[in-house]
Amino acid sequence: MALVDAYGRQVQATAPQLEEAARWAGASYLTY
Repeated sequence: MALVDAYGRQVQATAPQLEEAARWAGASYLTY
């Protein structure tokens, strides 16, 4: 269960980065 817990923490840590990357990609796509 520790593996699942560690995976969940990693997802929570990387979620904001993925959201920011998606927002940046969407903005660059719209301005393109």
